[in-house]
Amino acid sequence: MVRTKTINAKMVPKALEKALRYRLLNEPLQAESICRDVLVADPSNQPALTTLLLALTDQFETRTPMC
Repeated sequence: MVRTKTINAKMVPKALEKALRYRLLNEPLQAESICRDVLVADPSNQPALTTLLLALTDQFETRTPMC
């Protein structure tokens, strides 16, 4: 089980920026971890929920259909 890091309210905006950056760098596991940390501090944070959902879907395996 992954341990969450403590984030206070002042750190939430920076943490979300970092999560978005990790998604852009194709590192969805790190983005997911950051979002989960933010949600421990602020469970109703909509940007964190959205980014978490996107980070989770980034982890789906995609296959190109054979033509």
